[in-house]
Amino acid sequence: MQTANLVAQLANIFRGFLSSKTVVSLSEELTFSKRYLALFGARYKDQVEILYEFDNEMLQYGIIRNVFQPLIENYFVHGFDTSSDRQNYIRIIGKSLDEQYMMLTVEDNGCGITDEALKKLNASLNEPIVISNESYGLKNLHQRLR
Repeated sequence: MQTANLVAQLANIFRGFLSSKTVVSLSEELTFSKRYLALFGARYKDQVEILYEFDNEMLQYGIIRNVFQPLIENYFVHGFDTSSDRQNYIRIIGKSLDEQYMMLTVEDNGCGITDEALKKLNASLNEPIVISNESYGLKNLHQRLR
């Protein structure tokens, strides 16, 4: 039964990627991210805790589609630590700042990034995307948010 559920989640994820909508409600985006995280949760079982903390009134706000996906993926590719005894976690937090703005935070306790690598990453965000020789998820997200 779990395999059938994961296949259904994957089908829903693919449908989400094919959608032509650029902006969705935060509720829809969270549903998508939960489906995406369910795949990683099935793979890593008890090694990861996934937490959501959102003000309820925010759930109808509009947000760019697939905004959490590259951040979640980067956590599992670059930050997730299977060698540690500590519980891995990823937390997605949303707070309404006022009637126009919200603050979204994705936080984890992963391996981290060196100051030098972070400086290089930040400098590369404004450069054109060259898909053939680089990872482009964060750069794409940065450009869509701008």
